[in-house]
Amino acid sequence: MEFLRLPRLSSHWQTLRQPQNLALIAIVLLAGAIAIPGIQWGLPDRLGWAADELVPEKVLEAIDLGFANGWHYKYPPFHYYLLSVFYMPVLALAKLGLTDRASDETYTLLFLLGRSLSVLMGMGTIALIYQLGKEIFDVRTGLFSALIFTLTPVYVYYAKITNLDIPMLFWLVGFLIFYGRILRDQRLSDYRWGALLGTIAICTKDPAYGFVSLPLLPVLILYGFRLRKENPKQSWGKTFKKVLSDRRFWQPLLIGIFGFLTLSNAFLNFDGFIDRINLLLYGSAKIRPRYSEDLWGQWQMFGTTLRTFRFMFGWPVAIAILCGIGRYTWHLITAKLHQRNWIPLGLLIPSVSYYFLYVTPVMYNPDRYLMPLMPMLAIFGGKFVADIVSKRGNFRWVAGAIAAGVFAYTFAYAWTPNTLMLNDSRYGVETWMAGNIPKDSLVLRVGIRKYLPRFDGFKTEHIEAPKIEEIAALQPELIVISSGYDERRFEADNPTHQFFTMLKSESLGYKRVLQKQTQPDGYLFDFDEVNERAIDTMAVYTNFDKIDPEIQIFQRSSR
Repeated sequence: MEFLRLPRLSSHWQTLRQPQNLALIAIVLLAGAIAIPGIQWGLPDRLGWAADELVPEKVLEAIDLGFANGWHYKYPPFHYYLLSVFYMPVLALAKLGLTDRASDETYTLLFLLGRSLSVLMGMGTIALIYQLGKEIFDVRTGLFSALIFTLTPVYVYYAKITNLDIPMLFWLVGFLIFYGRILRDQRLSDYRWGALLGTIAICTKDPAYGFVSLPLLPVLILYGFRLRKENPKQSWGKTFKKVLSDRRFWQPLLIGIFGFLTLSNAFLNFDGFIDRINLLLYGSAKIRPRYSEDLWGQWQMFGTTLRTFRFMFGWPVAIAILCGIGRYTWHLITAKLHQRNWIPLGLLIPSVSYYFLYVTPVMYNPDRYLMPLMPMLAIFGGKFVADIVSKRGNFRWVAGAIAAGVFAYTFAYAWTPNTLMLNDSRYGVETWMAGNIPKDSLVLRVGIRKYLPRFDGFKTEHIEAPKIEEIAALQPELIVISSGYDERRFEADNPTHQFFTMLKSESLGYKRVLQKQTQPDGYLFDFDEVNERAIDTMAVYTNFDKIDPEIQIFQRSSR
């Protein structure tokens, strides 16, 4: 595809051997290699352990209904289409009777195929970030930007599970590339490609609308200024009419509208299309605000956003990003007008648009919701690193040594999710349960199922938010709870808070027989920061507290 503009490796061996291309290949391969460990996390299981993961059951449901007949889910359908293509060989074998679609083995294979697609799209995202950095600054900036993004915990985690954050980001970075070209050249083909990729991003995950909707307006204003420069005597009214009648305006608009309706399957599944919109606006898919819905709440959320960026990149890279932004700002202030590079500033428009059109209204800013803002931050950090390691003289070696140390630490920091996933406490808990819990004992699972161990072969009941009287009526032999869902989510006078408090104090007639959280070596996050919670308030909104959770098992006391 045109937007990749990467070397045709098979036909240009000499091009492949150029240092920058070898470096790019190495970074993309690193992006794949760092994403694979832990890809089997929580499997085999029907749901897996990742929050909000798109599980095979939901994709198979869409396939069985032909993505029509009223089918809808809280996510748009485009990534379902891609997943169905990845599932196709396995489903074809099932049709031929060569495998059992309903078996756990087949289901696990589908799970891994979906996660593998995330790995591939993650690698593609890294290649696109390189291309973006290269086009707005230079090759070295592109390489260091790609490396910075690769070595972030959120990339390492989300590039191996079937959430929609990496797929959406893949299309958004492609959109950014064309948006930069529009700002630079105003070519009609770039408008078309930008509209198409932006539409695909929206049809992958809805928040992308905030990223791609507003940016069309500034580029059309710039185009109007260009027309005025070519014809200064023309009135602003005529210029405005000329802009609106130009193909640069109506073609992307038509591509966006028609593409959105087509990719959403609105023409063949209109009822499902409307039902999904209602689900988003009024149903269970509506996002619950985490801050007070006023200016003070917005200010608090902005402060948490800055802290979350520091967490997402780690301190050393966060400092490099701040220095890169400062250096660029100084360039805009001091450089002569014709020497100023305005493209990076223009490319911040989609990020600002996304924050104010999506994050601000929903009043929620977990790390994965902030991922669309990361590519441009990585590029500013990459530009700063590229500049300091390019200095001449002895400082170049000092800067290179510092950069090597920073990236070594950042690699270890980014590896933390892999360490947690490979050593998740629930694996050890499951081993303990197999050797200590009789199969006929009634086990109560408390909380969200994805945060608990797997209970295959055990006699279980599940209550998400139990009350003390429910326990008295059920009389389970054992109760299993997780730190992913405990009293910290509830007000002190809530019955479920009282249940957790009494259970943990062993005043409910149950004694603690197991308490396990691995906290393996190589954990480089701030444990208290990641795990702090008071109802809906967290220091950093992240899902990393749900990997390697503390599991506690309580057994009914002898009477």
